This record gives sequence, structure tokens and C-alpha cells, in this order.
Amino acid sequence: MPMCVTCDMDIQNLSLIQCTKCEKEYHFHCSNIRAAQWKNYTEDQKSRHVCVNCRQPTQRMEELIDALRKDLIAEFNKSTAETNKKIEELQNSMQFINCKFEENKKVTDKIIVEMADSKRQIVQLEAENSTLKSTLCNVQRDIVELQQRTRIQNIEIKGFPETENEDLMAVLFSLAQFLKVPFEPDCINVVHRTQAAEGRIRPIVVNFFSRELKKLWVDRARKLRSINARDINRRLANSKIYINEHLCPANKRLLGRANAARRALPAGSLFKYIWSHEGKIFCKKEVGARTEIIRCDEDIVKYIGDIPDDVNS
Repeated sequence: MPMCVTCDMDIQNLSLIQCTKCEKEYHFHCSNIRAAQWKNYTEDQKSRHVCVNCRQPTQRMEELIDALRKDLIAEFNKSTAETNKKIEELQNSMQFINCKFEENKKVTDKIIVEMADSKRQIVQLEAENSTLKSTLCNVQRDIVELQQRTRIQNIEIKGFPETENEDLMAVLFSLAQFLKVPFEPDCINVVHRTQAAEGRIRPIVVNFFSRELKKLWVDRARKLRSINARDINRRLANSKIYINEHLCPANKRLLGRANAARRALPAGSLFKYIWSHEGKIFCKKEVGARTEIIRCDEDIVKYIGDIPDDVNS
């Protein structure tokens, strides 16, 4: 039976969709496509379907910008060297200005023209470089938004101890009872553990059919503030459990860097609130203060403070 590249779970034949470029197979929901939507596609549309990974242009854009930057530096160095050489020639020829005035005037005019052309080229290349940077930024933001949109109905449960031959549906049932939220197996689309660093408990990712139910789980968990595995089952190891929205890697890094900037602030100037909602990162200094949205590192520096150097990018 084929395996979904995104969630590493078996795919039923009726739920299979294949990328025509990398030929990898996915669930409909892992490709952010509904089965009914796929059914309405024409054969031509199906034959041209490309997965999210194959549509990502980030690496190509970075290569283009890097190549452009190298060409710009090389062209600038070449132009500068030629200009310096001609200026030196001009200074030497000034000793013979009385007898070679007309000749030197032509050389000077030529140099001026070439310098003006070089400046125009530099200005043009700088403008093109700025445009490419802006385009890359927009593409990266679109990719992050798309990645987060595929997780909009997910929660991530961290710290729940792993047991041999565990039944994740039973784990969710016990959590639901503790949180006092509704739970039926039919309300869960997918549940599985994801990879974690060595020595850490693998998180549980749950994909709900209902966005409202996902929000209810997160809200109830946040109201409790602290959840311990032994509060749910005394036979489990002593471990704090955290239930949050399932953020994409880029937003996880952004949230981590925002919290690092907050911790680096002097005592008495800490932000009280940094949180995520519907896949976006927010901050607020205190109750009644204005809520700010954090989209990038520049927003962290603007609203909170400098990001420590030892925090990973």
C-alpha cells in the first residue's frame, strides 16, 4: 500500500494523489485538496498537478540572487579598476597639457562618459537586486502561509509519555476527559507522533475535521496553564504536557526567537504576553496595550528587543 510523503501513513487508493513532477504520493488532505475538488478537476488539470514541495521556488531564487550579487561585485571591481587606471593616465598626461591639450581633453571626455555609464549600470543593478530581494521575501512569506494553512486544523501535544504499543486514540480520549472537551473517534482525521531530537518525547500531532473543535482543545489547555501526565494517568511518568496550535517550522522558529528576545530584556521590562493564534504570532506588553503581530525578525526587534546572538536562525 502506498505511503503519504507528508504524514508517512498508508494511503487508500481512493484517497491517493500523485505529483506529476516528483511522482510522490500524498493524501488529498496532505496536499490541501479536497476529494470533491479533485474529482471536479479535468484530466488536463490532473496531468499537470504539482505538489507544494515542487512548487517552492525559494532555493532557485536564492541561487539567482547570489549569482547576481557576484556579477555585480565583479562588474563593479572591473569598472573601478578601469576608471582608476584611466584617472592615473590622465594625471600623468597633464604634465604635457600645453602641447597635448586636445588629445587629453578627448581622453577626459571618454572617461566621464564611461563613469556615467558605470554609475547608471550600478544604479540599475542595485534596483534589480532590491526587486529580487522583495520578490524573494514575498515568496517566502507565501510559502510559510501555505505551510501553516495545511496545519490550521491541527494541534501539537508535547510531553505526553510514550508507552509500548500505545493507542493514540485512547490517549486522546483520556486527554479529552481531563480537559472536559467533546471527543469522538469520528472527529479525528489523523493522529500520529512526529520526529523529535534524541532523548526527547516525540510530539503527537492531531488533525481534526472541525476547526472549532481544534480551537476548543487549545483554549481549554491554555486555561489550565499546567498539565501533568500523572494528572491524567498515575501510572505515567512525571512529565509536563503542552497542547498548542501546530505551527509550521518557520513560525515555530519565529515564536522561539520572540520568546528569546523577551527573556533577554532587562528585569522589569518583560513583555507579559507572546502567543500564537490561527497560525500567527502576536505580542502585547501588558493588559490594555496594543496587540502587535510578528511576521519576521524585524518585527521582534521593533516590538520586543534584540534577538540574542546565540539563538539559532
